[in-house]
Amino acid sequence: MIKEYIKKIYKSDKFPFLILIMIYTFLSFFMEKSGDDVWFAIVNENKNLFTFITERYNTWSSRVIIETILVIFAKYLPVSVWKISNLGIFYLLVYSISKLLIIHKNENIKIINTYISILIFLIPFSLYFEAGWIATSTNYLWVASTGLYTILFLKKIIKREKINVYQKIIHYICLIYACNQEQMAGILFIVYSIGIIYLIKSKNIKPIIVITYLIIIFSIIFILTCPGNTERKLREEITWYNGFSEISLMTKISNGINSMMDYMIKDGRVIFYIFEILLWYSVYFKTNNIIIKIIGTFPLALTIFLKYLYRILDGEIINSQLFQIGNFVIYCLILIFIEFGILLVFKDSKQKQFIGSLIYFCGFISRFVMMFSPTVFASGERTSLFLYISLILLSILFIKEINSNKLSTNIIIK
Repeated sequence: MIKEYIKKIYKSDKFPFLILIMIYTFLSFFMEKSGDDVWFAIVNENKNLFTFITERYNTWSSRVIIETILVIFAKYLPVSVWKISNLGIFYLLVYSISKLLIIHKNENIKIINTYISILIFLIPFSLYFEAGWIATSTNYLWVASTGLYTILFLKKIIKREKINVYQKIIHYICLIYACNQEQMAGILFIVYSIGIIYLIKSKNIKPIIVITYLIIIFSIIFILTCPGNTERKLREEITWYNGFSEISLMTKISNGINSMMDYMIKDGRVIFYIFEILLWYSVYFKTNNIIIKIIGTFPLALTIFLKYLYRILDGEIINSQLFQIGNFVIYCLILIFIEFGILLVFKDSKQKQFIGSLIYFCGFISRFVMMFSPTVFASGERTSLFLYISLILLSILFIKEINSNKLSTNIIIK
């Protein structure tokens, strides 16, 4: 009986997710309150939660929903409750990614879920506790998971799938939570704007989608008009980037690109290298043109070249203005050639080209908008989480494209 049950679990499409959750369960034993977790646990000792959140809205942040949840977990509940909740959020993340990427029922879902689990595990673990375990997870990991589930809901509407009341309730809870964070609110606005246009053209617009879109717009207005966000920006300029308001737009663009790409290239993130390898391999399979095959290697080749320069050159040269200009140019070329590669990989389908480019753009812009913040460098790598997830989504799409090309080739040969 037990043997059969174990076999059933092993054969399940969700078995890779179970392994991933088991790994994070083990790692969670080492997770304790730190950094901002401790601050949020003691800062409002003489205030009730409502008073504290109101003050935060007026003086620091529009993330009133996220910070309410953060305070509840950091101050009022045992850390074990957050750990269990966090494991559930990890599952929601991989579940949503899987459902978003799987189009046909005849796909090898277990293999795809295995790739998803491996790539999720390759997201730098240090990202999850930069500002404290609870603070970082509630502000970024939980936002990413709930945001993706909300996008999954849009896919279901487009596919005309049945949606029960339970799913609608979860959708609204996820939507309200995700939209309380600036980066995700922007991503959802872009995705749902395009989704609504598509639904109107296909005469499939639903009241629930209109309500969802209105909530997204209201959330963005709420963020933009929050007095605390303006106040925080002034304080952070003094603390982290004195004179930020006086620098040129070009300098801000440079800061946005450099702060984003330094983590992936200078710090050598494996997840980015895997993405570039899969991009190159996908382009290689898509064309017989040798020139295009060579161009497809550019993102990976430029990344390796730049990483090598960082290893052999001394700090004085690296910090020189000339090197920094060249560094910025190479970063921009990598980003441009990545988009070019995406278009080549999906050249047989305009729809796939659009979706691939949309995923890339949303991931890029979610991190690039940090150029407008004085904490563009101080905020750390956690602000790149949405970018990393976009790379994971694209990596899985590349793998699927490679497999479909191999299948087509085998059929032709036979």
